[in-house]
Amino acid sequence: MKLSRSSRNSDVGLSSGQLLLGLFGLVAPVLTYLLAISDLTDTAKIFILVVMALGYSSICLWAFQNSQADKEAAQVRPEVAENDLEEALLAIGKASEFFGASLK
Repeated sequence: MKLSRSSRNSDVGLSSGQLLLGLFGLVAPVLTYLLAISDLTDTAKIFILVVMALGYSSICLWAFQNSQADKEAAQVRPEVAENDLEEALLAIGKASEFFGASLK
C-alpha cells in the first residue's frame, strides 16, 4: 500500500514559517525587556515596538497564506486518494482469496 504525500503527517520537518514564528516568539520577550530597561526615549521605544508588531504580523500572514495554499493543494487531489484506496482494497481482496483458498 502506498502512503499518500498529501497526508497531514507526511511532512517530517517544520516549515520556514513555523520556524520564524517560533524564533520570534522566543526572541520578542527578551527584546521587549531589553527595550523597556534601555535609556531610549519613549517615542523610540514605541516605534521599535510597532516595527516588531508589524514584523510579527507579516510573518503570521505569510505563514497563514502558505497553510491555505497547502490545504487547497490537498483538496485538489481527492481522486488520487480514492485510487490509492481502491488499489489497497483490491490488494487486500486478492490476498484474502489467496490465503482463503490455501486453507481449504
